[in-house]
Amino acid sequence: MGTKLNQNGIFKPMKWMIFVMFLIVGNAAIAQPKTFSVKFLKDYYYYPDQGQPPLKKGANCFVVTSKKQMKRLFGETNRIDTPDFSKEWMLVFLMPKAKWHNKVDIMEEARMMGTTIMVYCKMEQSNKKLTYEYNPIKVCTIPIFNHINTVVFHADEHMRIFGSVRVK
Repeated sequence: MGTKLNQNGIFKPMKWMIFVMFLIVGNAAIAQPKTFSVKFLKDYYYYPDQGQPPLKKGANCFVVTSKKQMKRLFGETNRIDTPDFSKEWMLVFLMPKAKWHNKVDIMEEARMMGTTIMVYCKMEQSNKKLTYEYNPIKVCTIPIFNHINTVVFHADEHMRIFGSVRVK
């Protein structure tokens, strides 16, 4: 004699399959790349004489998540465009002092993939000598995403990584 299947016997495994499929589809949707815009902040300068952390050679990448970190990096400021750190993070792409006309840039769009944000940057070094030294810098803000734990700064054309910063 064979086993007799009733409605509960057929639908119980199907309910678990449907539940597992929703879990998989839900997680796959989070991992899909999503593009969003960054908001640029102008006229920020890095003054290494004010006790800021020392810069490494080449590109320096920072994710500022609090007013205290911002004060440590830029000194005391009462700017009207100071980020609201309960809603956004400040991204800083910075090079050490140079007497050459160097330029750094952050692209207008960033990409969120899973628990990582990819920020695309550009760094240009020129042969034009200046009569003064300065730190090339680009500053922007991005919204806070609760599930993000890493921000990666990439070179835009070659996908070389300038830096990776853990935020949680």
